[in-house]
Amino acid sequence: MANVKRFLMVFLILLASCSTTPHVSINYTPSVKKLDMKIALIISEEPYVYETVIKTSCYASEKIMKDGVKGIILQATSLGTVAIEELFGKKLSGLFNKIDTYRDLSEIKNEEDYDYILFFGSKPIVLSYNEGEAMRRRINMVPERIGPFFVSRGTPNNLSLIPEGGPIETYVSVGYQLQVRDSKSKTVIGTSFGEGSSVTETTQPYCNGSAYAHVGEAMSNAFKDLLEKAEQEFISLAAAKSEERALPSDLSLSIRFSDTAGFFPNNTLDAGEDAEIIATIKNSGKGAGYGTNLDIASDNSRIKLDKAVTIGDIQPDETKEIRIILKTGFDLEDGKASFTFGLKEKRGYDAKKVVMNVPTARLQKPALIIVSTEINDGDTGLAKGNGNGIPESGETIEITAFIKNQGEGKALGVNLIGKDITSGILWERDSTAVGTIQPGEISKAKVAFSIPRNFDAKDITAGLKVGDMRGINDAEKKISVAYAKRSPSLQYAYRILSKGTAVTGLANGEEYEIELTVDNKGKSAARGVNVSVSPAGQINLSGYSSISFGDIKENESASRRIAFSLSRIFSASEAEFKIEIAQSDFPAVKDAVRMPVNIRSPKLTYTASLQGKSGSALEQGESAVVEIIVSNQGNLSAEGVNIKVASKDENLRIAGQTEIAIGKIPGNAKSETVKLPVSTLRRIKPGDALLDVSITQDDFPSLSSQYAINIKEEGAAVVDVFTSSAGKQISSWYREKQHGLFTYYFLQGIRGKADANNDGKVTVKEMDAYLGKNVSEQARVLHNREQTPEVAGDKDAVVARYK
Repeated sequence: MANVKRFLMVFLILLASCSTTPHVSINYTPSVKKLDMKIALIISEEPYVYETVIKTSCYASEKIMKDGVKGIILQATSLGTVAIEELFGKKLSGLFNKIDTYRDLSEIKNEEDYDYILFFGSKPIVLSYNEGEAMRRRINMVPERIGPFFVSRGTPNNLSLIPEGGPIETYVSVGYQLQVRDSKSKTVIGTSFGEGSSVTETTQPYCNGSAYAHVGEAMSNAFKDLLEKAEQEFISLAAAKSEERALPSDLSLSIRFSDTAGFFPNNTLDAGEDAEIIATIKNSGKGAGYGTNLDIASDNSRIKLDKAVTIGDIQPDETKEIRIILKTGFDLEDGKASFTFGLKEKRGYDAKKVVMNVPTARLQKPALIIVSTEINDGDTGLAKGNGNGIPESGETIEITAFIKNQGEGKALGVNLIGKDITSGILWERDSTAVGTIQPGEISKAKVAFSIPRNFDAKDITAGLKVGDMRGINDAEKKISVAYAKRSPSLQYAYRILSKGTAVTGLANGEEYEIELTVDNKGKSAARGVNVSVSPAGQINLSGYSSISFGDIKENESASRRIAFSLSRIFSASEAEFKIEIAQSDFPAVKDAVRMPVNIRSPKLTYTASLQGKSGSALEQGESAVVEIIVSNQGNLSAEGVNIKVASKDENLRIAGQTEIAIGKIPGNAKSETVKLPVSTLRRIKPGDALLDVSITQDDFPSLSSQYAINIKEEGAAVVDVFTSSAGKQISSWYREKQHGLFTYYFLQGIRGKADANNDGKVTVKEMDAYLGKNVSEQARVLHNREQTPEVAGDKDAVVARYK
């Protein structure tokens, strides 16, 4: 509360003012050289004084403030002066050769010593801002040293002014005017206005003199705007003064008539004709002819022309040629037309008037009639047909019209026009220029139309119109010709080929060609023939489904082939092809082709056998080989055949691969034998041990079944004993081989020498026979004694396998 009271005590209402000169810089340079003019400028020598007032919070610089308490000044006033004469007069002098400054008009002794008198004036400064926002701002004075009192004059270094609140936006507008008075007529001939403004916003304290920069910027902009506008006005005034001071011109005018572009180039203005007058203007003087205009008067109201033509400036020795168009009505009479030409110059140096008389002639009307017509459907001129004299489908018909002029005057710029033809018929040429037709003369002209190939009607009608280009006479004639329709008639035949040979049926999984033959049995060519083939599902086309046959003339045919194949899994009893034969201008032919299909399929079976010691059975702990052969008993090859075998008993194991690729098996054929080594653990239970056999192929169902292996209980081990000699016989040494005689031949036997039947294994029986023969014979040879090996055991037991 104490702080609030202290604040109210130092709340001040102070009028602060300061007089200074704002910075005004006129960024103006004349765009032209100094104008050759003498100017008197009337301008006050007193400096321009302005005042701006802004109500806002402001620091009271002359008050003693205590402890940085807020203070307020409710009004900040800026006073300024600007030396207008020095600023404006200096810049304006750069535009003219001579400029004198006066305080009042009465100071000028003789106004006519000057070209123009200029009066300078200004409008009051306009300043606007948001007073509400300005009044809500407060200024904090923050001390940098502590003490009971502070005395501040100006802006002390030990104090900081901090505004609180948003920025203040101010707008300043300044305006000036320059009035121009003609020194001779003593009248004001123009006034230029210059305006300038400045917009700014600040968050800083808005104290004494804060508006100087804004006012200076606005003044600079206004001066520049005024000088630029005045420059443009004085450039025009200088040009006018230059014309006044220029040397006189000497203008001459010559006139000639021309109807070379008219209907009758006869040096006469005929009724309905356009002609022209050529005016030649020459300046033979030493000065230019300024702002010249050509005025034309005519005594004949039936002739239309431009009666005021702007010519412009004509320099010395310059010649200009002007063309004036004459337009006449059809009511012009025989006689003459008089034209008066006056060339006027801006300063009064006019040319001598010229009068020209042109003979005129009345209209002599023609009378046109279409006497007769002929048609041409051959192959000459515009016609394209068979020449039988009958308009037919697809032909272009040429019509010749015979045109007669029965009137007293020439028919000019005659045109023959074709119109109102039967719907669907197209004009190939619907107009022909005939030119001039003399009275009593007959001329001919041609137009042509084309008949679409699919046009259908009994006859063709058209209108013919002939007319004079002046629009004074025309004639019409209706024609009708009989029409004969001709059209193509497309039919087709087909064959199915297998490797070039025609077949009457199809089979799935095979490749074929369909040969299409298109016949045109109509009376006109079939154009742009295109055949599309759309097969039903599981029929694959090898190339494009659409084939172009091009054009097929009447009574001719064309053939094309499209390759296709039936999927291996095609299952329908017949194959269908949708045929569409399209052509230009006529409807398409649509049909369907159906062929019977012989459905084939593979039929897979397999046989499996166990190859082991125990034949078709397998003892506990024993190994063997399962042999599988896959047969295809169907009438279609099986593709991508694979065998996968898996054991359902962990005690029955498959060694090596369990999935084997076989590939392709033709119909009624078998695969190679697939061998799968199997082994059992001794803990496997006797009985059937199952193998899962799965045979798959690419595009037909797989075959799955189980193969049972008969497991037998393991029997007792049988030991086979071989002895090197019998009884009391002595076993011999084979010195050369460094082995006992028995040992040498036993090793040879298990390496295959004893395999009498070459089945890859040596049995006890085979080993006994081999040793008995070789050991006994060699003992007699080497040592001359008997040595007979003996064996005890199962004669069928296998001693060794070597393959």
